[in-house]
Amino acid sequence: MRILFIAPFGTCAKQTVPRRMLPLARAMAALGHELEVLIPAWDCPAEGGRVIHEDGVTLTYPRLGPAPHPLADPMLYRRMRQAVTAFQPEIVHVFKAIGYAGAVIRPLLKDAKVRVFVDMDDLESEAGWGARRNWQARRIAARQEIHAIRAARGVSAASVFLRIRVEGVRNRSHNTLYLPNGAIPATTPAPVATNDAIVLLYTRGNDLTAPRLERVWRRILADVPEAQLHVIGDWVAPDLPQSHHWGWLEPEEITARLREGAIALFPVEDDARTRAKSPARLLDCLAQGLPVATANVGEYGLLPGEGGMVIERGDDDALAQAAIRLLNDIPLRTNAGIAAWEQSKTHDWNLRAEELLSWYAAHT
Repeated sequence: MRILFIAPFGTCAKQTVPRRMLPLARAMAALGHELEVLIPAWDCPAEGGRVIHEDGVTLTYPRLGPAPHPLADPMLYRRMRQAVTAFQPEIVHVFKAIGYAGAVIRPLLKDAKVRVFVDMDDLESEAGWGARRNWQARRIAARQEIHAIRAARGVSAASVFLRIRVEGVRNRSHNTLYLPNGAIPATTPAPVATNDAIVLLYTRGNDLTAPRLERVWRRILADVPEAQLHVIGDWVAPDLPQSHHWGWLEPEEITARLREGAIALFPVEDDARTRAKSPARLLDCLAQGLPVATANVGEYGLLPGEGGMVIERGDDDALAQAAIRLLNDIPLRTNAGIAAWEQSKTHDWNLRAEELLSWYAAHT
């Protein structure tokens, strides 16, 4: 099949393209399909005009402007439409049907020759990321998304929360696919039994608060005084005792840091945005065989399986005690690490690609 993925933005700042679209596209290309990813890099001007061929996938970044504003670029829209026509896809799957991506698929939704699908991987309404947009931009994005959800052949959703939301808009569920983010399992699980008592916090800071982290961490330290907190990500985390901030790392460095840890900690908040997301960083930890201590909030409670300890939301004492048990009980930590690694195999991107292809085939 000739399959076109359409992105909502570039790759320099946000994670939908590198962490969701591209792994799916690579896995589908490996199964013999022709994949192109169309990326409107309005937020990453240096990417505009590039065409890259890698792992059987063509990444096309149409040239920008000239335009009065990055989000008002008629030439970018025109070039995207030309790229769609040139590729002649059988299937178009748009990831976040807002902005240029939502505009480009609008005429395709009426084209009987093309099957159009929509993917939702975050909450874009006022309760989610829409809160960061002004009123007008939020209203336009909401109208685009709802129209696309209703008119598309089907909708894939990265979380149960989003799937339920989609089904409410479409008033039907048979063509809604639950498609969480995937993992790339390591060859072997990390040696968590012999690693130092390093607690890894891997986050961009969107799903937790500094006060909750401090409460949980100080309770852990009271029982495990040798523990160290290693923070990975571009979040400005609080300066806590025995903590080290790695900051933003390249993928190879992230893997190295994860494999040095004993456990991963996710003290997440119970809000709509967190319930809606599919936590790629949690999956990264599972893929390296790191036991997880987290709260039962959305996908955080669903994805780990037996690969850690999932505590009722809002119970900071119980979350701290779960982390303490994993740190102090070496056999428990060892078994949980192996279970985490095995669980990651059920989330392999290759399996996700096969699920998606089967879903396409069921909705010809």
